[in-house]
Amino acid sequence: ARHLSDETLLEAFDSATLPEALFGHPDHVRVAWLFLRRMGLAEALSRFSRALRRFAAAHGNPSLYHETVTWGFLMLVNE
Repeated sequence: ARHLSDETLLEAFDSATLPEALFGHPDHVRVAWLFLRRMGLAEALSRFSRALRRFAAAHGNPSLYHETVTWGFLMLVNE
């Protein structure tokens, strides 16, 4: 997803249309950082969590989502 603009990446992630193969660890960090930069920690926790659950479910892996890990990850990226 490195070739995608920030807007395109966020849209594709939020709508769960981003191919799973394009969402590796660097992309996960980038999306988290973009959420945090645009809306702050409180709103990012809610919206990123919701989008990640939707993304995991859309790709047939809803059990991959873990709330505590996601919140911890966002708080680390925020720092």
